[in-house]
Amino acid sequence: MKIQTYFYHKKLNTYVTAKSLGDIPQDIQKQFGGLSFFKELDLNLSNPPLIAFDKNAAIADIEKHGFHISAIETRCEEKEGK
Repeated sequence: MKIQTYFYHKKLNTYVTAKSLGDIPQDIQKQFGGLSFFKELDLNLSNPPLIAFDKNAAIADIEKHGFHISAIETRCEEKEGK
């Protein structure tokens, strides 16, 4: 399945994936300041895993709702003695 991924302008590390921008409802597009194109790829379960992206959930959401929203949580930790 060919998909396009977009990122929100005002919500860091949050992405919306769909077959095309037209599949993403306007209210979802406008949340957090709108969307910008990030990349296009072939979403295939037999391809290697993608970091911080659940392909099974994305495919299920796209088939049911037309789009999938994912967020990447990042954090920095400082460990004592290192």
